[in-house]
Amino acid sequence: MTEARPVVLTLPSDVANRVEAIQQRDPELVAKMLRYCAMRETIFQVLARDTPQTKVLT
Repeated sequence: MTEARPVVLTLPSDVANRVEAIQQRDPELVAKMLRYCAMRETIFQVLARDTPQTKVLT
C-alpha cells in the first residue's frame, strides 16, 4: 500500500458538501482526483519551464 497522510482543505461549503458526498460514495475517487490534479500541475510546470515563451500565471 502507498504511504498516506491526511490533508486538510478549506473549501467553500457547496464544494465541501460535494467532496464529502463523493468521499462517502467512492473513497478512492477523491484520492485519484487529487493525484491527477497534482500530476497535471507538475506537467504544466515542466512544460512552462522548457518553453520560454510560455507565461505561467500564478
